[in-house]
Amino acid sequence: MDALIAKIKNKKELSGIPDKYIATLLAPYYTKNKTISSKDEKMLLKIIRNQLRKTTGRYHTKSGTEHVSTAERTFFYPQLDEKIAALHPKSILDVGCGQNPLFQARKGIFYYAYDLNEKDLARVQAHFTHEQIAGIIKTTDITQETSFPKVDLVLAYKILDIIDTKGHPKATQVLRALDTKHLLASFPTISLSGKKMKTTHRLWFEQALRTNGYTFETFASSNELFYLARRGANKVTSTSRN
Repeated sequence: MDALIAKIKNKKELSGIPDKYIATLLAPYYTKNKTISSKDEKMLLKIIRNQLRKTTGRYHTKSGTEHVSTAERTFFYPQLDEKIAALHPKSILDVGCGQNPLFQARKGIFYYAYDLNEKDLARVQAHFTHEQIAGIIKTTDITQETSFPKVDLVLAYKILDIIDTKGHPKATQVLRALDTKHLLASFPTISLSGKKMKTTHRLWFEQALRTNGYTFETFASSNELFYLARRGANKVTSTSRN
């Protein structure tokens, strides 16, 4: 299995994924089959790489060094910072953070950075050290977390849509497990091929928010729809910024 894991990670955009996570994806195949033929190995190589790209690697460039979503969001960070500052958070949990903390982590706000990509988290750690930002950096699959830290704000940028698609049970489970006053989540409005999506609002997510005691407002950049959700608020509004 180790040799196959090394081949899977030979693609730079997947090189930061922990071996143990890839091993959990491969385990069912090795449990079912005592030996893996060269033909089966080629099939698994393709299947697991595609699976990883759909989740952890889809927003990285082929060089593996740049997080595409973070780069695209650069121009919109000032508006997001205004939204966040208005909430006066003393603690933030960023799930599936990628390189987002490089732009949004601040001194005076305790920052939890959770992600699967160890290379992204290494850059975040270096940034925290240089800027003297207090926080905890954790390599984790958020769908396996059962107890998240209690925080004032959770950031979930372009992550909940890709955890799972059919029925979104895992994403809904993550939402249920969060212990927070506020949630700022986003979803793409442009496909990876560059086409405008026909449907941008996520009705499944809106229902999940209501079920878990949140109300929300929405706003948008040119390629991303944001939900700012609060527990205990009393209205739902929708605005946009392009």
